[in-house]
Amino acid sequence: MEPADNSVITDPKPTFRGTAEAGSTVTVSVYGALAGITTADGSGSWSYMPVEALSEGFHTVYATAMDAAGNRSTSSAILHFTVNSASSSGNGAAIQGSASVQAGKPLDLILVAQLRYYH
Repeated sequence: MEPADNSVITDPKPTFRGTAEAGSTVTVSVYGALAGITTADGSGSWSYMPVEALSEGFHTVYATAMDAAGNRSTSSAILHFTVNSASSSGNGAAIQGSASVQAGKPLDLILVAQLRYYH
């Protein structure tokens, strides 16, 4: 995953993005709870931004996808990140992943974020 686990992001409402089979339903879970559901468009791209801002602090995120035939992917690897919106550096975050929805295959999820470096 890129960047590495335990990243610090400044945006409390990051955008989750990825690819799956066109028309697939993608379920995004943050800290083990359903955050939202979205649908992959005709090219297989999907994105989801939480309605509510995430709380400051540590979070985990993972995603699964289900195609029109009902085949569900396995969960992506769990990604760890920290929301620190008090940071003055960076202007947001995007969480990205891609997957081919096939029964028994994992859904990959990648965090791409502005990082806060401690000096």
